[in-house]
Amino acid sequence: MSNNNVSKTNSDTLRPLKERFILVQIISAVAIVVCIYVFSIIAIETSYMGKVDDALASCLGSSDDKDWAPVHYRLSNESDISDSIKHFIFEVETNKEGKITKAFTGSYSISRTDLTDLADKCISEGLPGGKVSDGRIKYALTGLAYGGYRIAFYDMSALKSYIRFFNIIMILVGIFTTLIIGTIASFEANWVTKPLEESLTRQKQFTADASHELKTPLTVIKANIDILKAHPDKTIAEEGKWIDYIDEESGKMKDLIQDMLYLAKTDQLREAPKSVPLDLTDLLYEVYLPFESLAFENGVTIASEIEDELCISGDETTLRRLFSILIDNALKYAGDNGMVSVKAYQAQDKTIIAVNNTGEAIPPDKIDHLFERFYRVDESRNGKSGGFGLGLSIAKNIVDQHKAVMKVTSNAKDGTTFRVTFTSFERRGIGNSDDRLVKTERRGQNKRSGRS
Repeated sequence: MSNNNVSKTNSDTLRPLKERFILVQIISAVAIVVCIYVFSIIAIETSYMGKVDDALASCLGSSDDKDWAPVHYRLSNESDISDSIKHFIFEVETNKEGKITKAFTGSYSISRTDLTDLADKCISEGLPGGKVSDGRIKYALTGLAYGGYRIAFYDMSALKSYIRFFNIIMILVGIFTTLIIGTIASFEANWVTKPLEESLTRQKQFTADASHELKTPLTVIKANIDILKAHPDKTIAEEGKWIDYIDEESGKMKDLIQDMLYLAKTDQLREAPKSVPLDLTDLLYEVYLPFESLAFENGVTIASEIEDELCISGDETTLRRLFSILIDNALKYAGDNGMVSVKAYQAQDKTIIAVNNTGEAIPPDKIDHLFERFYRVDESRNGKSGGFGLGLSIAKNIVDQHKAVMKVTSNAKDGTTFRVTFTSFERRGIGNSDDRLVKTERRGQNKRSGRS
């Protein structure tokens, strides 16, 4: 399965999730706009109608006839009453029979008949205030000393026009907000799901590559078993060659499965492995020394330059595996009559391990892919070396667990170098009370004293 096909499949798989995410964002945005609208309408009406009530109360003034004055004269002293309210207020005064005796409409236009109808409705309701004409006119009423009434009116058309205008604005704001939020949510959906998509891609690619790697040894084992079954009369000694092939391929499968299980296990870990003070000098020599015989058998020259008393904090088991992977990888690709060097030194507060090998340089465009699972720079060369392309992935995993940094450089002149940088561990303050460190130092001294 190609990476493009895997990526397309994952994109199709995650599309419903992205669409839900975008939909939730849009609904949330619309809900916020609606809430703002509702609270704004409530605030506007409450504030506006409060000013209207104040204006109507000011119009009524005293119930004494001598206090009567045109509405706009009285309201002109009310600094908190806006002109938009004043222009829609008018008032009347009636006798005790309900007939209008005085009327002041100011700039508001209304016929005498309509004014009489409004006064009759207000008086007939018998309330100190309310709304008439289907809620379009708000009024306030008070009785006069001689039995008549003074009634102040306010035409709500201005407020309704304002609210209609506000509704149009909020609709436009809602549409604009939906478009903006939808666009932003689309980018957010891609950004949020990108790690998941990459994880799914790696998982599917890993499964496909693992299936491919397991297929080869299984095919060889099956073929050799068929050969053995075809000669049931022969002894084990006579069929030893085929049995050896089966054993060899079984061993490869075991190594592959162990590596896969290790990677799967570390992928699930949420905590870094337990770190303890380690004598890195001794640890490197313990890993390095067994490779001398292997290098001799392969016709490769191996050398080491490891400074004394190097200390780091880490997990000994996984670090042993890391250094073994790097040295083994260097031996595999050093080439005929090649050279491998293992260096360890301290630079300021950093401890650096550099494993270099001669041989064919790695193309620059392939260096970034070295730590991908099952990745091979050269398929044909890898088949000869017998690797599965998981070693460097495991090495990178271990480096990341220790919060270290691994870099690779490769060119025809200097060969290929894997350089791992750790934060140094201060030996000062540990002293001889750390039995493990002392024991490791002694074991390392014994090992090094036996080297030529």
